[in-house]
Order: sequence, then C-alpha cells, then structure tokens
Amino acid sequence: MKKISIILILIGACFCEADSGPVAYWSFDQLEGDVIRDNIGAAHGRLRTDMLMATSTPVEHAGWGKSLRLNNHKLEHALYPQRGYVELVSGDVLDFGYENFLVAGWFRSGQIEGGHEFLLSRWDKTGGLAIYLGRHDRSYRGKLIFEVKGLPKSKSVRSDVRLDDDKWHFFAATVRCGEMFIYVDGLKQAGTDKYEDGTTTCVEAYVKGYIGQDYNGEIDELAVWGRAVSEKEIVGIYKDGLREFVSTEPLGIGPEYPQIKIRERMVFDGLKGWEHEGVMYRLACGAMITQAANGDLLSWWITGTENEPSSDNCAVLTRSKDMGKTWSEPEMFVPAQDNMMVVVSNVYPVDEKRLAAFWALLPWDKSYTEWHYRRMYSADNGNTWGTAEKFTIRDNKASLFEGPPLRLTNGKYLFAGTFFDKRPLPLVAPRSELVKARSEAEALAMPKGEGVSGGVYAEYVNGCMAFIADEKDGGGWREAGGVANRPLGLIEPTCLQLKDGRLVMLMRAQYDGYLWRSESRDNGRSWSEAVRTDIANPSTMAHLVRLPDGRIVLIHNHTSKSRRDPLSLWVSDDEMESWYIKADILHGGMMAYPHGLVLADGRLVFVYDHNRRQVRFVEVECISLNQPVRF
Repeated sequence: MKKISIILILIGACFCEADSGPVAYWSFDQLEGDVIRDNIGAAHGRLRTDMLMATSTPVEHAGWGKSLRLNNHKLEHALYPQRGYVELVSGDVLDFGYENFLVAGWFRSGQIEGGHEFLLSRWDKTGGLAIYLGRHDRSYRGKLIFEVKGLPKSKSVRSDVRLDDDKWHFFAATVRCGEMFIYVDGLKQAGTDKYEDGTTTCVEAYVKGYIGQDYNGEIDELAVWGRAVSEKEIVGIYKDGLREFVSTEPLGIGPEYPQIKIRERMVFDGLKGWEHEGVMYRLACGAMITQAANGDLLSWWITGTENEPSSDNCAVLTRSKDMGKTWSEPEMFVPAQDNMMVVVSNVYPVDEKRLAAFWALLPWDKSYTEWHYRRMYSADNGNTWGTAEKFTIRDNKASLFEGPPLRLTNGKYLFAGTFFDKRPLPLVAPRSELVKARSEAEALAMPKGEGVSGGVYAEYVNGCMAFIADEKDGGGWREAGGVANRPLGLIEPTCLQLKDGRLVMLMRAQYDGYLWRSESRDNGRSWSEAVRTDIANPSTMAHLVRLPDGRIVLIHNHTSKSRRDPLSLWVSDDEMESWYIKADILHGGMMAYPHGLVLADGRLVFVYDHNRRQVRFVEVECISLNQPVRF
C-alpha cells in the first residue's frame, strides 16, 4: 500500500535549506479518542464522521503502519450533511503567504463520479490552498489539481494523467521562484502557472484546515515542512518516505552552544486537554510567568475550547513549588464573562506581601481593539484574590504587555502598551502597497486596488506607548509618550532602560518581517520615530530581559517567514549595540510569545506557547566559556 506524505515546504528564496525537517507530521498510526496526532508539532486533527483507521498493506518505498480511510462515495449533501474528514485544530500550519512552498504526498482513490475530492484544503475569500482530484469536467476528471487562491484570481496547475485508478500515487505540488509545478510518482508534469502578488495561502486566523473533505479513498503520512526542497529531495521522499526526518525525542535537555544550555519542561498540554465544569479546554496562548514572594512560580495564559479570539476565551493559572520542575493542574483564574474574552496582561509582586494582576475583558469580535481593564491584588502568593476594580486605560483603547513594570532610574514605573485609534477614513490600498508607505499621509493617498486589504490595521492607527506610575502597584497612573509612525501598525512592545538612561522599545511590525525600534531620552515622556532594525521577526512579540551581570537577552523568533520557528536567544554585552550570541535554541512548530524572568537565585527562565496547544517552561544558562553549567 502506498502512503500520502503531504509535505508543505516553505522557503524564503529560490534555494533549499537541507538542514531543517518537517514542522508537522501525521502518521495516522495511532488514534487517541477522536484526535489524529501530529507526531512533531501540535497541529492535531479531529476525526469527523464516516472514517476509520485502516491497516496498511506494505508496499514499495513509503508503506508502513496504518492509513486513514475516508468514505464519501456518492454521498449527497442533503442526506449526509456530516461527511467524513479531518478537521485540523489549527490551520496556521498551512499559511505560507506569498513565499515558495512544496506540498507532496501519497494517496489512493477509485473511480467515482461527483464533485472534487480534496486531499488538503484551507481557504477563505482572501486566499488559501487546496489539493484535490477534479471531478466536474472531462478534461479535469481524475487529475490532481493544485490551487492557490487569492485576488484578482486563483492560480492552479494539474497533473498530466488521471490518478483515480485505485492505485497509490506520489505527488508533489510546489511554488518555486514564482512558478507552480506538480510532480506525479517522482516525475515533473508539463503544466505550470505563475504565482503572483495577490495569490496567497494566508487566510483569517479562525479559518480551519481540512484533510479529506469529500474524499473517498486512503491517505497516510502527511507532513508539513517550513521550507522548500530540491527536486532531488522530492525524489528521495518518493523513494524513502519521511521517517528519517521525524524525531520522537521527549522534552528535555535542549541543544548546546558554547555559551548557552537549556532545559525544557511541559507546563500545560492542551493536546490532552483540561476539563473544567464539563468543558474541555485545549487552547494555550500568550503564556507569561512571575515569581511570588514565597518562591512559587506562577504561569498563566489565555485558554478556550479551540481558538482565539472567541467568546469562551478565559485565563487559567498554574503553579510550581519546585522552581519549574513540576506544575500543578490549571485552575480558573478569570472566567469569560458578559460574552467577552479575557486576557490577563500582568501579574507581578508589588512587595513582599502582595501580588498585583491587571486583566481585561475584550469583545471577542473587535480584533483586540477594545480593552476593559480590571485590577486586583493577592496577599497570599496568588492563592486567593481580592475584588477586581475597574481600571480605565486610554478610554479602553489600549492594552498592556510584558508583565511587571520597568523601574526607571528616576524611581517611577513604566508600563509598555499598545493603543488603537480609529481612523476617520480607513486605508484602502491593498496590503502589498501599504507595507511600502513611509507615512500616514502617503498611505492615505494610495488608491484602492486589487489584493488583500490591511484589515484592522487599515481601520485603526496601531502604535506603542508608555504609561508611567508613581507606585509599583499602579498608583499615580498617567499616560506618557508614544510612537505610531508606521501606517500598518506597531504593536506588542518590549522595553528596557540602558545604562546611559535611554529607554529602548522593540516592537512588532505587522506584515514587515523585522522588529522596529524607538528610543526615549526623557524617561518615556517622548519617543523617537520608530525605525526598522535588522532583527528578523515574523510579526510576533519579542521579549527583552536584563541579566544580573548587566548583559541583555532578547528572546524572539529570528525569521522573516510566516512561521514562528525557530525560537532564538540573543545576548548583548554592550547595551544592544551588538549581539555576541545569536542562538536558535528551539525548533519545530509555531513557538510564540516568549516571556522571560530572572528568578530570585539569578537564573533566567521563560515560557512560551507551542502551536497554540502547549505551554512550555525553559531554563536558560547563559555562561562564559570558562564558567560551569549549574544543571
């Protein structure tokens, strides 16, 4: 029996990076309840009706284990509204934007009449991709079609021959240097199409991916790669399969560098889920960490049944009493309420007795532009909390980030945040043009055109700013200065004060591919215009931490590609003038929103969310060449 190894491979240029393997891999060899497990990452699938796990028949090249068998033969929509398919918990693994990628695999399908049979699909009105067997027209029937959607029209390429012959076939569908190709059984087919601006695999965050919609046959060994592969590698996958690329090593000691060693532990596993009052919570998003006065570590994050934003998004908290070695079961921290989602922005020690928590209620359908804050305190290391009080920040049009406030050299406290100002008129040019605008006036003057819009970033001015308080608990709160000189937005800042008194703010710049930087020389009252740095970033949050010895650490995703992989740790010993350590310390999957902390004993730790399904805790040792490791 042949197997389907669907491999989506992303590259940022017209060359291959042979040192990186898949970022997701579905073997279909095990079924855990209704969950199809991703053996590498956390892009798991949920089984829907009319399917079973079938024992595979060994065949030449790629056959082993079990396969997924789907039964959608001549089913009519009116009679069978719930037909068999796999729903991916997170479809983000199929987002490649405008960049090159490869999809490859094995499949078997018999001759049937009717509509298209989809092996893999994810799309909405803005973009997406699909791989399917054509059924409607004689010239398409039985041929494998690879389609990338977008505006002004979709692009597609198809196989030379019919493949609905109840035999196993290998295929590889690729976008390479602006052209689309398809391979069948290791041989490149004749058809090509141009992959142009406006044709994108990116869709809205809530759109799910699917395996096997309307499909009748067998599928096996799907994998997603974060790069392109050469034609030679495609032939190798056709002949040898994927197992050589798949790692089954458990979490533990991470990769070693001359000056870095890490250890990673699981805090929360949403793949198994956490049941609370009859609801199974799986989402793990935006994890943060703090240390209470008694030494306990507390971690919290946004959770929910599946995705964010959603009306069931709430905040949970877990505790470690042994410095991160083990973690308690989650407990409900702030439940969703009033049809609003919850985000806990900050939990931090105010003094030796109290913890402060800042959290917000958000209308889940307003794209994170409206935040109704509350503030509450705990006098027993976070075991119980007092009554939450309303705390308005910038007319509910701003959010906080980073965790504890930054104590400035003048004795005040700085809270970094993002603000959202509704534009009188939205930006109408397509996103591909707006990213080139150097000013608000230039962006407003751009004409409407074909292509994906700027979305919420075209409707709102998104900028970063400082809030200053006289007291660590937020007493004497007031707005300070900010920066918003990039039309498509600057959000999610991380801030640090240098030894010469300057404040440095690094910011996420949506759709840009790099972090941006602004500085303040008057303790946050005013800020310089933001400029693009040379630090690659896939539009996600980074985090700055100062070590006890004075060095500065930047934890971030050092890539301009759409995937948040790898997770990197840089170290500077000259106040961010340069970075003498640039280490990619973790690979595999979407690793987002790292949040770091220096513990009372001087150790650097951080948490992050993995594929929106797991929270992981990482201990870091940044050492000199002659300093022993404490692990």
